[in-house]
Amino acid sequence: MRLLITNDDGIESEGLHWLARSFHRDGHHVQVVAPAHEQSGAAAALGDVMGEEAFDYASRPIDGLPEGRSFALEGPPALCTWTACLGAFGPPPDCIVSGINAGLNCGRSVYHSGTVGAVLTGANFDRSGLAVSLALGDQTTHWETAARLAVRALSWLKLEPAGTLLNVNVPNVSPEERLSVRAAPLASYPTVRTRLHNDGAGRLEVERYSSRDEVAPDSDAAVLFAGDASVTLIERLSGHVNSRALSAAAFLTDSRSG
Repeated sequence: MRLLITNDDGIESEGLHWLARSFHRDGHHVQVVAPAHEQSGAAAALGDVMGEEAFDYASRPIDGLPEGRSFALEGPPALCTWTACLGAFGPPPDCIVSGINAGLNCGRSVYHSGTVGAVLTGANFDRSGLAVSLALGDQTTHWETAARLAVRALSWLKLEPAGTLLNVNVPNVSPEERLSVRAAPLASYPTVRTRLHNDGAGRLEVERYSSRDEVAPDSDAAVLFAGDASVTLIERLSGHVNSRALSAAAFLTDSRSG
């Protein structure tokens, strides 16, 4: 299977390297195209594609991968996916894998995540996608635990319809520990929330605080707080006509006639 490996932490991220090597060892054709610099919070932004006539990129070797399989691109993760799916780095990938993000991506804040934004962009090309994030530890960060789970997740994903997107969050536990995996919806709130303070002088100050006590039971955040890994299907904007769309059209028609 041809895989694009990308992230929002940048080409030098240890999590990215773990992910790429793990899928390479599992027999997949791995192509890495990742941001040259950290792009956390970039969501699915492409950057200045209307103003730029060219985007710089450079080869960045990764230990354990064949030569010519990893590149740093000056742009956000969605641009990495977009260019790869258009064939800029060889035949387009069959699937997008993004991560391993240094820190969790759960709750509705995932829609601001560059990690998730990369796979959302792939869905525009009818490519399935896997976003993988790992909780950060105080000392050792167990990238291997998340990488192993990502390989298993892809085995499930490739049996699903094209355009299926899976978001996986992994607690920072040793790969030798038994890890339970639970399906969960997005929490209404992320694990860390923000307050804004306007100083009245043209400056907004950001304060972050834990939202552990605000998450709904059985949501992805609650699953992680319980020490388990969470798996969430991320629905892309399909544009399909469904009952809610029909109801909206009927309401707007009635409003116009009135």
